[in-house]
Amino acid sequence: MSPALSLPAAQFSTPSVDALALLPILIVLGAALIGVLVEAFVPRGQRYSTQVVLTVVSLLAAMGSLVVTRDHQGITAGPRPGVDTLKGSVVVDGPTLFLQLVILLFAIIAVLTFAERLGGVGSDAFTPMGAATPGSPLEAQARRLGAMTSERA
Repeated sequence: MSPALSLPAAQFSTPSVDALALLPILIVLGAALIGVLVEAFVPRGQRYSTQVVLTVVSLLAAMGSLVVTRDHQGITAGPRPGVDTLKGSVVVDGPTLFLQLVILLFAIIAVLTFAERLGGVGSDAFTPMGAATPGSPLEAQARRLGAMTSERA
């Protein structure tokens, strides 16, 4: 027998995963996946309100989960099973939680800004046609036709 065939099998250690420490990230990821399903299966007339509600609720839930995450902090300087989440690939400490909170706050403000509609259904706070220069005759024509997005019906 050759010496290469007599080597012992490699030993693998599984990483410790603290799901509660990852909860804000998992909530936002889950909401994004549900949002894709909403785009695929919800009728066009109901998509707008469904997406806005889903997004705001999920971001608020992620903010709320930061309270639970606060008790599951792991400060890392390298892979240490039992302390780090995913063996040091994700670090959850005070500055991380603060940055996640700030990002979630700005995300909610951004969603509400983009969700704003002037004058109700059929009107858009932004240009009704991505290729139209604001104030141009092409934009005026798109407004008269009721165009809100560039997607096809």
